[in-house]
Amino acid sequence: MMKRFGIVAAFAVRHLSPSDAWILPVVPSFQKNQYPARAVRLFAENENEAATVSLSNDDVSVPYDAASRLAYETSDKSLDYEEFRSVYEEEAIAFVKSKQPQKETGEAVPAEKEQQPSNSAPASTTSEEEQVPAVKQADVSEDTVSATVRDMTVEAPSTDVMVEKSPSVDDARSGSSNDLINDFCQGTNEFWKGLVIQPVKDYVAIQPAGTAPSDPWSKLTAPPEIPGISRPVWLVILGSVPTALGWYGYYKFSIEEELYQYELQQEGRVSGCGGYGTLFPFVYGVIVGFPLSVLGIPLGDLLLESAAFWILAGQVNLYRRVNELCTEDETIMKSLNLTQAPLYEWWALLPPPLDVVVGLRQVHFLSEYWRVIRQNESEGKDVIAQDLFPFISSDRFTLRQFFLEPKRWFWFTSEWEDLEQLKEYWKE
Repeated sequence: MMKRFGIVAAFAVRHLSPSDAWILPVVPSFQKNQYPARAVRLFAENENEAATVSLSNDDVSVPYDAASRLAYETSDKSLDYEEFRSVYEEEAIAFVKSKQPQKETGEAVPAEKEQQPSNSAPASTTSEEEQVPAVKQADVSEDTVSATVRDMTVEAPSTDVMVEKSPSVDDARSGSSNDLINDFCQGTNEFWKGLVIQPVKDYVAIQPAGTAPSDPWSKLTAPPEIPGISRPVWLVILGSVPTALGWYGYYKFSIEEELYQYELQQEGRVSGCGGYGTLFPFVYGVIVGFPLSVLGIPLGDLLLESAAFWILAGQVNLYRRVNELCTEDETIMKSLNLTQAPLYEWWALLPPPLDVVVGLRQVHFLSEYWRVIRQNESEGKDVIAQDLFPFISSDRFTLRQFFLEPKRWFWFTSEWEDLEQLKEYWKE
């Protein structure tokens, strides 16, 4: 029995010529993870008719454009569907043809490939004389089809945003049933999202990359995008200081929701609670807890402490996720001028101003990561992070290095010598 199965898009049967119609895919039965004992045939009468898969006693109908629709849903949808489908079908058919043994070149085809199976599937709605001919299996064996399907990947027409292959059904099921962290994070996000009024949810609904213009005001007011918007340190300060950190709450929501949706798209599972699950427990805890605390009701203090713990735990987790993103491969590390993960997660637990130091570094490196991923976004130099306050953009450093090396502090201390006289008293 074949161990791996795949589905070659049914539209290929409609568009391939008779000499090219050699595809014999084998599809898994997803009931109890069992597989059929024999191959099945795909055929389509015309472009408007669904391809029918005959599988023992089960009938499974697959729309003729199922593969292109699946690929379209995972793309950034910068093209309309009909244009996307046309490009996708041309690329897929060319790929399939490239896998076919070429008789014209004199390549020998094994005799077993020429045998026509006796159990050809008849058309289910026509008489015997009007049956749609089964797809010819003259040019390929089961091993060839298995290898072809295994090697095939779905690629959207080139756009400005990279599109990754969707996670498999088995991966999604495994994440849903076995990954408790994923289940908890998704459940938390959905629960708190249900407590938010619809106009707010409509405004902050995730958008494809490039929806917002690149000017500062548009970035400050834009809903989250996927991949995320590059928000440099100077922009975050511009939005946070005049609003007494009010806008920073929106920034926190946006980056958490972008990371949540990006993880879900790339891996099929998440390790954070998203914008709703991270910010709103804190917001509601303060809104309800503060008045109760003022009135002397003990529950108020408990709610405030719980809200503070939740947002702090979320911040530590955010630093961990930024570290993972920035070190996911050598190319990204090189683009970010990094030799190691940029953040110490536990610095979030330090008192001010040290927690602000690591917070500004998180803003900078997350912004730089999205700039690299989006590719088409040309950001100018972040003067605040790269010139005025060198500690924001430098490679990771320890507390000892931070205190004893003034060159990391400010632009006017960048030429100062290390505090050698203190180093002998503070050894690592």
